[in-house]
Amino acid sequence: MARYKTTAAVFALIFNKEHDKILLQKRFHTGINDGLYDVGTAGHVEENESMS
Repeated sequence: MARYKTTAAVFALIFNKEHDKILLQKRFHTGINDGLYDVGTAGHVEENESMS
């Protein structure tokens, strides 16, 4: 099965309005951009999966 046939991705941002901050994670042992910050959750649309 071929993966990631579309360029769609979904991201969730966790925002604290009281302190005006966004929750991030520091990348570690991924092999891609280690040491940089990223949003905590993300995903791709798989083959035969609806984007809605």
